[in-house]
Amino acid sequence: MESSFSSYLLCMKNDAMTTLQRLLILFALFSTNTFSQQSTSVPRFLQIGPKGMDTTAFAEIVVFRDSAVQYDNMWFSVMFDQPVIPVAAINPGRCYIIRTKKEGRHTLYTKTYWADGIELSLEHGKRYYMVMEVIKQEDKPRTLLTLLNEEEGKKRFLDFNGRRMVRYMSLNDENHNYLEDRHPDSLRWRAGNALFHFKRPPFLEIIIAHQIMVFHQPSISKTYSEYMTIMEIKRREIKDTASFLLFAETTGKEELKGESGSIELTRIPMIRNDLPYAIAYYVDNENASAPNKGGAEHLHERSVYMYLFVPEYNKRKGYYTILLSERGRLEELSTKAELIDKFNYVWDSMSISEE
Repeated sequence: MESSFSSYLLCMKNDAMTTLQRLLILFALFSTNTFSQQSTSVPRFLQIGPKGMDTTAFAEIVVFRDSAVQYDNMWFSVMFDQPVIPVAAINPGRCYIIRTKKEGRHTLYTKTYWADGIELSLEHGKRYYMVMEVIKQEDKPRTLLTLLNEEEGKKRFLDFNGRRMVRYMSLNDENHNYLEDRHPDSLRWRAGNALFHFKRPPFLEIIIAHQIMVFHQPSISKTYSEYMTIMEIKRREIKDTASFLLFAETTGKEELKGESGSIELTRIPMIRNDLPYAIAYYVDNENASAPNKGGAEHLHERSVYMYLFVPEYNKRKGYYTILLSERGRLEELSTKAELIDKFNYVWDSMSISEE
């Protein structure tokens, strides 16, 4: 990376972030009485956004599935207000939680060879429980939706031992009814000749390009943002593993200090036998030039920055960088340990291939 770390992070400018129209709020665990809960009850690596953000600005529909055994190898979609655009694909053995900013009366549809719908009166901060039943009719599968009362729904939710999956309609973009979720459980990110494949963490939702992910929700916090990128960097002095390690431990480390220095710059262990040439640093900076700092003197930036060398892909004087960064007021940010947990969530599941 030719420029300093501080200059590099300035790419998270407010005008760029306000162009992102498909942002969403994701949390993975819920309290038993209501889904609105304090961020402290959810591990930080399962959160998106600043600590203490509002979790009640949407409604939830929980969908269970009861299926005839012969249809357990099939998934069936549900749609809002018209039986065309899927909101979620419902598989057996899982509990699906659909989040939407819709309020008032709306119809949730399911459709196979027949369409079935159920009308809901949605209120923000409330959870609605229903069952999708899959039956055999005229030698074909048919799906039926049934709304459970709150007592039945809570009991079934508490007793459910399978996997809970979150599906999201767009929570912030009023111009779209849903957010397309092509790869709900994993992400594929190409950098140079390598394809990075990793478990999809809850805090990474919007792919802006194969180089950058940005999160920003001004209605919740005008100062908080998250940023992740995976990039291939060309550098003449990187010729083999020895030259890479020397660079990452000396010149590369110095570049991370930025123009104004760092509050903390610490190497953190990232040990994997299959990817042995990885050197990661935790960086804590103060950013006095952040465009969204408001009346504050500065915002804090906390980041995990990894230099990664993969001999079979970095053959021509280069290496990869993986960056995960948060910026905002001090009380909004992950702690050092929490941010490292976020990074590990990605790193521990990552594999690299050509395709």
